[in-house]
Amino acid sequence: MSEGFLPYYFYCSKASCRNAIACVTITPMPITKSAIKKARKDKVRTVRNKIKISAFKKLVKATRKDPSLKNLSATFSALDKAAKIHLIHKNKAARLKSRLSKYSSQPVPKSKSAPKSKK
Repeated sequence: MSEGFLPYYFYCSKASCRNAIACVTITPMPITKSAIKKARKDKVRTVRNKIKISAFKKLVKATRKDPSLKNLSATFSALDKAAKIHLIHKNKAARLKSRLSKYSSQPVPKSKSAPKSKK
């Protein structure tokens, strides 16, 4: 363990593992003004990212249940946007799109994120 990080033991709050003890490293409190501001920004960004991640995961699950053209289009758009802002890796977005397109019997719409070839 690196210096400055303290282990903190707590009881897990999940119902499935109520009695389990987990070890979490807690970073020390930020000292400089810029570090305090960064910690504040990180909290906001973490919440925003979790909302976006859960939104596209719900779309993926809905598309797996009902692979209609409308669902595929919305999911592909969400995956492209998530990859664009580096929420997920571009290869993960491509992999998910490829797997989801196999569910559909209809032709899959081409996404706008594919690189255009110069002629």
